[in-house]
Amino acid sequence: MSSSANPHSGALGRFVYNKSWTPVLGAYMFPLKYFSLDESQNPDDYLEVVQILRVDDTDIAITRGGGLFVRVDRVADYDLRQAWPSKIAETLNYILCELAINGVPSHPINPKDVQDGKLIGTHAAIYGGGGRHGEQAWGPFALLAAQPADLGVDFGYRGPTIWPANYYWTAEDPQLLNDIADFRNAQIIRGIGARLPELLVAAAHHASRGNVSETVLAAWILCEALISGLWDKHVSSTDPTARRNRLR
Repeated sequence: MSSSANPHSGALGRFVYNKSWTPVLGAYMFPLKYFSLDESQNPDDYLEVVQILRVDDTDIAITRGGGLFVRVDRVADYDLRQAWPSKIAETLNYILCELAINGVPSHPINPKDVQDGKLIGTHAAIYGGGGRHGEQAWGPFALLAAQPADLGVDFGYRGPTIWPANYYWTAEDPQLLNDIADFRNAQIIRGIGARLPELLVAAAHHASRGNVSETVLAAWILCEALISGLWDKHVSSTDPTARRNRLR
């Protein structure tokens, strides 16, 4: 298909054919998020990096279309590369935890969702990949590459024009990405248990979907872990002799 037939092919094609790019690993928030209050018909707007958040010693680039990306070493050895997805998924779920607490739930990211992408200038995307579940990896790029369809053209009418991106992405206030930058809630939760942010993300996601059983299970485990962790910290900070005397 020529670029004249599909206005999106030029903007997206560079992620396939450009020879100059920076390797990244990442995944997408799902349901898909669009951090702007203005709708766009330009796929470049969805791929543009609009925020950099720092988690520990890692910079996470966030695109307007809800992609989360980490720059990686192109020449790293095999064993190191195999360990990256798990570590990156944990980091990305830390961000999703803070977003969930601020009212924006997402499906948790697991290591299989973390796939290879490219950073070209100020734009990042995962243009291909593997696995059966592409909604948080290669799926968004395919949606952006879809050609807008005029549903009335065969019936003598003009419009409406449908482009999948306008249906799959939901608008979020971009200010939210600034508001969560200190991770004041997620850091407390992670301080109690390293995997608890991911569990909170799961509980919030299931609650937003109305999955009662999954919500109760995830939330129950989360609450028990938080209570246990807080209690252990309280006990460790208390003089054991005075505590034993009070229990007599």
